[in-house]
Amino acid sequence: MAKDDTQKKLLKVKPRPVSVVIPSSSMEPTEPIKESIDVSKSWFKRILDSKFVTAIFKLSDKAGKKWEKFKDTKLGKAFTIGTGVAVSRVASIVLASLTIAGLVSPASPAVAIAIGVIGLTTVAIGVIMDTARTRATRQLQKENQLLVKNRTAKSIQDQIFKLDPSLNEILKDELYQPITTGKKSVKKRYIRERSATTEVAKDVGKAFFKQGLNIVSTVLEAVTTKGINIVKAVGSFILSLATESRHNMSIRTVQKQFKTQIDQERDKSDTPGYNNFKDLRQATRSQRIQTMALQKLITDKDYWTMSSEQKKAKFQEYREQINQTEKAVSIPTNIFTRGAKKLKSLVKDARKAHNPFSEFNYPGKIRIDQHSSLTVAMDAQSKKENLVMTVNSIRENLSLNTLQSSKKTEYIAPKRNSTLHKENDKHL
Repeated sequence: MAKDDTQKKLLKVKPRPVSVVIPSSSMEPTEPIKESIDVSKSWFKRILDSKFVTAIFKLSDKAGKKWEKFKDTKLGKAFTIGTGVAVSRVASIVLASLTIAGLVSPASPAVAIAIGVIGLTTVAIGVIMDTARTRATRQLQKENQLLVKNRTAKSIQDQIFKLDPSLNEILKDELYQPITTGKKSVKKRYIRERSATTEVAKDVGKAFFKQGLNIVSTVLEAVTTKGINIVKAVGSFILSLATESRHNMSIRTVQKQFKTQIDQERDKSDTPGYNNFKDLRQATRSQRIQTMALQKLITDKDYWTMSSEQKKAKFQEYREQINQTEKAVSIPTNIFTRGAKKLKSLVKDARKAHNPFSEFNYPGKIRIDQHSSLTVAMDAQSKKENLVMTVNSIRENLSLNTLQSSKKTEYIAPKRNSTLHKENDKHL
């Protein structure tokens, strides 16, 4: 009887549900040790992502928008010139010279000379770094522009051959074929894999190197004058360091866009290889001359009645005419001429770096030419041209023995091709 009661009690107990936990793929360990190491190394990035720094950047963006409106006024332009880096450096040179002469510094002659020398050195470092940065950006812009011009000309050439596929076969021995192997640009790449921390540290390091001597000279003078200006000096240095670091980051972002676009163009199989700007200029010039000659040929009023030999002769004639008008690419052989040309280029870069209205001092205004928009336009244009070409070809083939029909064909073809000519001339 007791045994039956025990069994009844056991049956009355409700069984507990069994829960089975199936770990998801996201719960699987994914190199936790490596992740913790990365987090510990990114302390500088965590500081940049903090609320305080983010708030400062937001305030800076708002101030920048306000400034964009103000600087277009006459007062804004005068303020831009007066507070520009060129005026600032001229004032620094004058002040440093007066300090060395002992006319403006209350410090002892030895300290005054040291402060003046440091001031002049700071100006020299700033000029060199700004010029180098502007030159690097301008060189990338120039290389990108040449590659875009080459790609534009190549695209128009391809569109012309689509209009008349037989023309490519007729001119196969006359067409310029760029060298696509055995050049530095085929293997050299601009973009390198670097961590964000390394890039930021590099930008801050450049800013510190450029601004560091300012704090040395100001603190030296402040200590000599019983520390009156030391707080002001430290605050000014921190502000200058933050501003210069952010400007370096913005310029680096623009340079990275140039480098990425150049690398993508270099990876294309029909992009000419080059070791220097002379090679690239020559290749672009040859491609553009060839494309313009093809344009003149296909828009010739008698093109559709020409024989193959006549088309080839006419192409050679047009190419020679254009070659005489296009500026030749050459490098002086005289060492003094080359040196003068190099110096002139450096002076140009220094002038742009110190021009308060130069695009190279405003990363958001630096022009980055792209080919994608032209490709879309050319594709749309080619569809219309191919449609007209098909209609006219049918008319021409159906009415070869009719004089009226042949006149009608001669009238339509130039009108159609002149449209292509006008459209493509905008980009060549």
